[in-house]
Amino acid sequence: MSELKDLSVSNILSCLALVEEFIPRQEKMPHYIPSENFNPHDILSLQDEAKRMMTFVGLQEYTPIVTLEKMEVNHAGSINLNADKEVFIDIDRELLKRKKAKNVILGVLAHEICHKLLFLHGLYMTENIKNEICTDLATLYVGFGELTLSGCKEVDTWKTEQRNPDGSKTITKHTVTYSTGYLTPESYEWAYILVAHSYGETNIERGEYDAKSELSSLSDFKSYTDEDVKNQFKEESWKLTEDTKIIGHLRLLLDQLQKELVPAYKQLDNRYKRIILGKGGVANHPIATQYAMTCPANKLNDVPEPAGLRKIRDEVKSLVKDLSGLNHETPNNQIRCPFCGRQSAQSSISLGVSIRKCKCGHIFCWDSRQRDVNSGNEETENIKNNHVKFKDRLKKLFRGNHE
Repeated sequence: MSELKDLSVSNILSCLALVEEFIPRQEKMPHYIPSENFNPHDILSLQDEAKRMMTFVGLQEYTPIVTLEKMEVNHAGSINLNADKEVFIDIDRELLKRKKAKNVILGVLAHEICHKLLFLHGLYMTENIKNEICTDLATLYVGFGELTLSGCKEVDTWKTEQRNPDGSKTITKHTVTYSTGYLTPESYEWAYILVAHSYGETNIERGEYDAKSELSSLSDFKSYTDEDVKNQFKEESWKLTEDTKIIGHLRLLLDQLQKELVPAYKQLDNRYKRIILGKGGVANHPIATQYAMTCPANKLNDVPEPAGLRKIRDEVKSLVKDLSGLNHETPNNQIRCPFCGRQSAQSSISLGVSIRKCKCGHIFCWDSRQRDVNSGNEETENIKNNHVKFKDRLKKLFRGNHE
């Protein structure tokens, strides 16, 4: 494969977490052990091994039909992804020429069978490279880790001897490295260690590659509780909840300002509609035309100029800072899903910080707490003053009366 991907620990965990969501975990870390007499050059042995591997991952109702074909460059295998019970797996016959053909073929089988497993469990990504990487890592998750690690890299060395005209010999050493899969061997190694840690097996030592420094923190892999997760989710969400409340306040004020523009819209509608849409236009409506063209629309004095709106855009960032700690009840007691926009009824609100699950399937954190602006200290007095002044300031901003 060209351009093998070297994944960070964070990327590996993210992908494995996705696999974990679709494929049930085992009580203990699974380890598939190939048949001792497996022979990749024997098609019957190849069929039997594929069947054993499919049964190992819970696909015992499916029948693999393995063929050895000449495949395109950088393609080691393929599999049909559908619900058929007969599973056609093609493997590049050129792989049989490798010195470690057994390891490579087992690794390819593991990858292709995991393609089928993920597909049947509903995990399939349209972006090909993401789907392949996820499948590669799934082999380590379901118990094919040793097969993937043994088959992902092969180094072949040999020597050639050439006799020189003077009778001496020149010996040349040749080295060719074969890679199978989409990730670097190091990435497979780290993923294997991560899966082992998730099962509490912290003494896994492969030894071939230096472990990433990021792995040093994994001694506490299983020490987290449900409450730890919820608390960290709330902690990482607090900025979002504060911003959402600010947006809620601002939306209320902007909605009110929008309503105040309605009379100006109505006045313009009354002045021009009969002329523009009425039969005969100006010719049949000379009085209305004279009125529209010579008498100013009083309500337009309340509409900001475009330059004023541009100034609003530049100044709104400083204005929203004053919303921190405002004690408007409506925004805090109306939960709006940040994913689909659905609002929750006020009666369903619980005080404090809560984790919400919307009907759209997403979760988010909501903070309905309100600052106490009646305690009398200097900070809360400032908040009260901001509370009183903010709406007037925003109105002035929209009216073009900038201080």
